[in-house]
Amino acid sequence: MRLISWLSILSLVVMLSGCGEPAADVAVSKKHHKDGLEVQHPGNWKVTETVVEEGFHHMMVETPGDAVVIVQVFPAEGAATLKEYADAFSAAAAEEAPFGVVSKSKFVELDPKEGWSRTKETFIIQVLGVKVEHTRLYHTRDFGHWRCFVLCQTADEDWAKVEPGFSQIVSSVSIAK
Repeated sequence: MRLISWLSILSLVVMLSGCGEPAADVAVSKKHHKDGLEVQHPGNWKVTETVVEEGFHHMMVETPGDAVVIVQVFPAEGAATLKEYADAFSAAAAEEAPFGVVSKSKFVELDPKEGWSRTKETFIIQVLGVKVEHTRLYHTRDFGHWRCFVLCQTADEDWAKVEPGFSQIVSSVSIAK
């Protein structure tokens, strides 16, 4: 039983180290369309979760490695600001981390890009003495009466492999509700 526990921990360390993240296949993309939210994503990435409720839309896109993109849409009236959203997400993620130690995050406001307001968060996850630097890039933009947030997260060492996919998703978001 102990061997299984150590193997589980070892596999988590390997997972966190970012080994094996393939490059985003943006040349062969897929389109996801559900209830007015349309997103184009790399062909080797998968939409793994969608939730649509009145006044809320949530979608998660995962890479074959460990990077993730979360798209959430809320009514613009009363929706959080980018700072409020980033602070709340970061705090919840650190609190719910199932393993390891998550360092205190550093936030930097970035210049807007393609109509999106942006904030960058950097932090370190440490498991069994292995430290892996991570980045979350938060985006927000209003589409009429809807506010969309797009969160992109990966280990820093994988950034160059997944950034084209992150850009493809962010630049392709459209909302027709």
